[in-house]
Amino acid sequence: MVLESLIEPLILNSAKKYIANLDISALRLSIFGGDVVLQNLELKLEVLRQEFAAGLPIHFRRGFVRELRIRIPWLRLASEPIQIVVDAVELVASLAEDDDDADDDADADGDAAEPATSPAPQTAAKASDSPDPQAGDSWMQSLVLKALFNAGLTVTNVVIKLEAAQAVASVSLRRLELASAGAAWEPAFIEPEGPSALLRKRLRVAELTVCLDPSEADGRAARFLQPLVRRASVEARVESHLHPSERPDGAATLLVDLHSDGLTLALADEHLALLSQLVAALADSATAADGAVDTPPASPAA
Repeated sequence: MVLESLIEPLILNSAKKYIANLDISALRLSIFGGDVVLQNLELKLEVLRQEFAAGLPIHFRRGFVRELRIRIPWLRLASEPIQIVVDAVELVASLAEDDDDADDDADADGDAAEPATSPAPQTAAKASDSPDPQAGDSWMQSLVLKALFNAGLTVTNVVIKLEAAQAVASVSLRRLELASAGAAWEPAFIEPEGPSALLRKRLRVAELTVCLDPSEADGRAARFLQPLVRRASVEARVESHLHPSERPDGAATLLVDLHSDGLTLALADEHLALLSQLVAALADSATAADGAVDTPPASPAA
């Protein structure tokens, strides 16, 4: 039960942070069983904006995940990774041109943050009563940290859209895999190396497609141009020192090495025109947002 009491709050807090229509009771039971399956999840739009678009003049209009699976091998945490599998992700964002619409999104998101099926006060109390990993047995702390370092992530069927001006930009990918790796970049269940705690992660993206198309007034593509990037496969190899002050002389704190068998960029005159419009619209939206923040509220009439 000690392991569960250390890992469960991490999963619960992350789920509550990002998922609006969350059934906490069902999630707690699933965690103890070792297999979590959540379906048809609506994401918190305001949290998405704060986490992934901070400082940018855009807001999210749609955040949806069809299925989330988490497999926790409680009896083999010392040798098998926690597996997180996400399927069918849709994110739709637009320029923050209409502050009223952005406020409506935030209000609706806030209303959905505490569904009727979620006993929020009771859950919060239980989470706060859970023991801190720092206060537990050092061996147990090491096991939990090792399990978290080696957690694997697989995301399939992702679509991300930005609707702006007279253009719609989209990124789609069939599969993304993130896993720990050994010195030869093979998948491995590892421990951070040396005094600097060197950690290696391998990120693979399959069938990455990037499009930029002219759009209608409702944000839908008026017609489809040739993709800027079509079904590309990319691998990123990441080395990170968790204790940078202890890293060997000359070693970078974060090193990213990109690999691709072939990456073709198709850029036509119409793409350049749309890109110019998109950049201008982003700049105008950012200026308008800064002006709205800097303008003091009007004094009430005497």
